[in-house]
Amino acid sequence: MNWLKENWFKIGLLALVLIGIFVFKNGNFSQNDNYQAITQTGDLKFDIDLNKLNYSLPVFTKICIPSSKQYCQSGINCSSMKPSVFLLIDEIQNKYYRCDNKPCDKYDYFPNPSGIYNIIRPLPPKHGEIKLSNDGSYYEVVSLGLDLFISYGTCQNIK
Repeated sequence: MNWLKENWFKIGLLALVLIGIFVFKNGNFSQNDNYQAITQTGDLKFDIDLNKLNYSLPVFTKICIPSSKQYCQSGINCSSMKPSVFLLIDEIQNKYYRCDNKPCDKYDYFPNPSGIYNIIRPLPPKHGEIKLSNDGSYYEVVSLGLDLFISYGTCQNIK
């Protein structure tokens, strides 16, 4: 009992350290809890009905619909999430639009062909890039801080 009285401070400190380690390892302190919740639903298909949007789409020559999306945190593995942004590209005016259930965000771009790909980056450079393949497939990478959102899908020319 004497030993306990002499070492109560060390025992208390050790207990606090162990509790802190347990909480840190098992707790979820991510500011992106909503992305984790989306991945746990099991429904990861793009499901926005473009005919039921509450806004008019801008003029475009190509539409790109995502088939998958990943969220990659800096220093942590990537996880799948539900894609919710589709792309509209106006190749005549060199503009592209990132659209979802809210009205589209517009970006100017300069065409940058590279072999069988066309690389689209916003002007001025902002958040990411889109790479279009001649076979209609695409990816879009968007950064938010040091985190990345990567979408893959298919584009279709509109006549």
